[in-house]
Amino acid sequence: MRRKTWQKECRLSLWVPTAPAAAPPAAPPQTNSSVFETPSSGVKREYIRVDGTLSPQAAYMRKFPGRDGAVWPTVEAKDRMLVEIVTGTPPYGIKLLNTSQGTWLALKWKKPNVSIAKGVVKAAAIVTLNDFGAFHCNYELPKWVGPHRGDIWSVSMDGTIQAWWEDGVTSLVEALYHRTDHIVGFVADPNTYIDRYPEWMRARLVFEPVA
Repeated sequence: MRRKTWQKECRLSLWVPTAPAAAPPAAPPQTNSSVFETPSSGVKREYIRVDGTLSPQAAYMRKFPGRDGAVWPTVEAKDRMLVEIVTGTPPYGIKLLNTSQGTWLALKWKKPNVSIAKGVVKAAAIVTLNDFGAFHCNYELPKWVGPHRGDIWSVSMDGTIQAWWEDGVTSLVEALYHRTDHIVGFVADPNTYIDRYPEWMRARLVFEPVA
């Protein structure tokens, strides 16, 4: 029986894993923390790589969203999302450079009633926003109807992209990867979410410098 977590617009035929699962990513930072770990200040242009997938090829966030407005991974180098960040005092925005379908990277929750409390199994997706902070979707009945924010990002010393959501407290929301649909989502309590939906696994988004 298919889990009623996220219904993807169409199943991506990016790869058929033939190799053993990659080693799990490094343990993520603890949640419910307002301490940002960030590299030195400066303007950086980079791709967003997805670590922790089952693909034998490197996966990256795609430069254009699907019809549902969410951004999913790709293994096509020509479709990689190129972004620019001005690091310094986080959180900050991530600007999109090679797409006309949005200006800023953001997280948007699936449901309006967001909670980042421990034990809650609510999910968010990566979306793009225009210069006015608006989200666009081509679906008549949008799937992602919760709140969205763009100025939520920080970058750890090892290049891991971190998303922080404030709802009374500031909490880290962490990346997960779907084993069969090949999509990325963010949740506040990954252990509880994976226990409920074992088709998801931990992942991380990492900045990869432009060669």
